[in-house]
Amino acid sequence: MLFGEKPKNYRDVVRMKTCLKIQAEYPAIDEQALRRIYDNMVQHPDEKIYIARGFARFGDDAAAENIALAPSSNDMRVFCIDHGMMTILYNKMPKGYSAGGISGNNNNNNNNNNNNNTG
Repeated sequence: MLFGEKPKNYRDVVRMKTCLKIQAEYPAIDEQALRRIYDNMVQHPDEKIYIARGFARFGDDAAAENIALAPSSNDMRVFCIDHGMMTILYNKMPKGYSAGGISGNNNNNNNNNNNNNTG
């Protein structure tokens, strides 16, 4: 139960679940900011909400209203809420992280060149 209310329909369940996901990413978010996001999902179901770097922006317009959230544990993520469903649009790897791996193409080409030169 979020905001002391029980969901009335499936859409309310989806919206509340999305708010719980936001709360998991921003544990210090205050209830007023979370309520604004929830109310926006109710009043403007077709409007996207973007969440990034501790702010939520309502709508696609760059001049759209922003509200401050709490600092996130992972400020490099950008979330989009569309029709009550939250997805990650951008997820930058933490600094110092390396995906690793070595390309074999360069080594194979060098080996082939060496074989061609010995014959």
